[in-house]
Amino acid sequence: MKISPLLVTAVVGKPSEEGIAPRFSASRTIEQCGGSFIGQTEVDIKSPNFPDNYSNNLNCLWVLQHDCAESWTISAWHFHIERDGSCYYDSLSFFESPEVPLVVGENKFCGESLIANPVTIFGNELNVVFMSDNYDTYGGFEITITANLYETCDSAGDSAGDSAGDSAGDSAGDSAGDSAGDSAGDSAGDSADSSADNSAIGQCGGSFIGETEVDIQSPGFPGEYGTSLNCVWVFQHDCAESFTITPRSFDVEWQFYCNFDSLSFVGSLDFPRVPGDNKFCGNSLSSEDLSALREPITFLGNELNAVFKSDSGTAAAGFDLQITVNLYDICPSDSSSDSSSDSSSDSSSDSSADSSADSSADSSGADSSADSSADSSGADNSADSSADDSAGDTVQTASCFDGNNGGCSHHCSASVCSCPPCWTLGADGKQCEFEAGKAQVTCSGAGAEITIDKCALVGIDQSSIHLTDTTCSATEENADSWKIVTGFSDCGTQLGFSEDKFTLQNTLNLGYAVVGGRVVSRKYEIDFSCSYNNIATASSTIQASNVVFGDITFDINQDQPAELSFEFGLSFYETDAYTTQADLTNGAFQPGNPLFGRIAPTSALADSLEFSVGKCTVEDKLISESLVILDTCPVDGTNFAFQATQSDTTAVEFSFEGFVFPTSADDTTIDISCEVNVCPNNSLECLKLCFEG
Repeated sequence: MKISPLLVTAVVGKPSEEGIAPRFSASRTIEQCGGSFIGQTEVDIKSPNFPDNYSNNLNCLWVLQHDCAESWTISAWHFHIERDGSCYYDSLSFFESPEVPLVVGENKFCGESLIANPVTIFGNELNVVFMSDNYDTYGGFEITITANLYETCDSAGDSAGDSAGDSAGDSAGDSAGDSAGDSAGDSAGDSADSSADNSAIGQCGGSFIGETEVDIQSPGFPGEYGTSLNCVWVFQHDCAESFTITPRSFDVEWQFYCNFDSLSFVGSLDFPRVPGDNKFCGNSLSSEDLSALREPITFLGNELNAVFKSDSGTAAAGFDLQITVNLYDICPSDSSSDSSSDSSSDSSSDSSADSSADSSADSSGADSSADSSADSSGADNSADSSADDSAGDTVQTASCFDGNNGGCSHHCSASVCSCPPCWTLGADGKQCEFEAGKAQVTCSGAGAEITIDKCALVGIDQSSIHLTDTTCSATEENADSWKIVTGFSDCGTQLGFSEDKFTLQNTLNLGYAVVGGRVVSRKYEIDFSCSYNNIATASSTIQASNVVFGDITFDINQDQPAELSFEFGLSFYETDAYTTQADLTNGAFQPGNPLFGRIAPTSALADSLEFSVGKCTVEDKLISESLVILDTCPVDGTNFAFQATQSDTTAVEFSFEGFVFPTSADDTTIDISCEVNVCPNNSLECLKLCFEG
């Protein structure tokens, strides 16, 4: 009789239907807390999360503008906000400019007070501010705001060369031609408007659409600002790649978390504010005030909100800033976007006032010449060709100023999402992914390795390409690629176990890209994982071609094609000292004698892994007879016993009494197979150990 010493290998199942798929952590929200509506005659606004309760600590601003608006009518279809006599806790307010006093029941509302009758606010600009404190929340509101237009529009914008129709078209997502024309100094009328409107000195908030440089100061500067201020400045430009904020003077009451007074910069008003990152306080002349704004900072996107808040206590000298728009070399808005947005804007705001305004402005030739000049220069065409071709036929309309970047994971401009080089738009036309082969994960028995083509990370500092643990940063694989390596227990790697599989999980972090001294991309986080089949089996019948022993490499955007397997060896020894291997071939095995087996990985396991032996079976394949001798616990009558422990990181040793079946041939070969569970350390659910009392 012979015993076959068999190789312990892994059983490969189907690729996991679940697991952790790579994704972008975009740090965004589906709630819209604010927005900008230029040239629109009717707008519906709802509180974030409506009809469910709104959240605590909201500070939302909606800005509505129309050159031909005489007034605005607010009609409430649903209104339920926390009530108190002065509307101090939660409130919804309406005003033409932030200096207008708020009067409860007149332009500031809470409870259910707005339901009874529509409210009218005069002027061609309306600011809607919703604030909630950190306590009770309610169902919120759903309102419709209607612009009441002059019968004949005769605005300053018309005489200067900007009609209401063109302004609406420009703001709604004009074209590279329009935007480039505006940016270059569009017309004499535009220049006059820009020079008149490009500062907000002493004002508590304002809206600047299409401007390339704006000066803002705290109210009262250089004297002290007032108490209980809540000022919001909104900046938007279709062709903006980013905004640079340059402080000339900065002195805002200091507190460690900037909870008293603060100046914050956000892409949307519900975006998190982090002291020293996008929230500032303190005195720039004091080295101890770490959250003071001292150096120029850059924020990506084509919309920026500057929010200044002061409490009811101490005030300071305030701030003096310059905000500069950094424009794309070629504005990523195409001619189709231009014509569709102009058309929809003209039709949506079509009235005798618009017609008159359009006619007046067009006849002056101001905008027309700028558009024509920009279009003839090829700006639209080149932008069209440079806008991401990789999306194929997938073109999704995006509202870039919705507070959610239009749903785009990277760039949003002129209602179109686009991607950096070596990235491509996904099937939804909004989320960017690495191009195939540009970023790959290699999973192995030692951990995971990420390789990224340098073309996808132009301008990103090497140290800012790292895993969850920032010390695990990229190294140069070669002239064309970066590499990051992690084991099972370093770099912030997490191990999880579910349904006979365990996963290695980590996050690839990509820092800001800086090109030509300008920040041209956001920070990104991409989760990735390696999946392992934790069941290994010692059986000659398992040695099939579909068993994966080697490494698996796949795109970081894709799911892992199959679980990775571990390889183990099964050996028999002459005694329980486990020093000399036994030769059990050619009839050397005799029934009734003890057999001493040892199972060990063919390659050392990572320090954070261990394995257990869970089930062993003796089989005579010639007669199709088998007997289980270990089923989590030893089976009675087999004298099966572990030498030390059932689990270990290096080897598990056991013994049992040898036997054959009554109908076995004298020279039969007996197969012994054992299932092995490979697990994160101390994972009892995975190891499945015997706990007999």
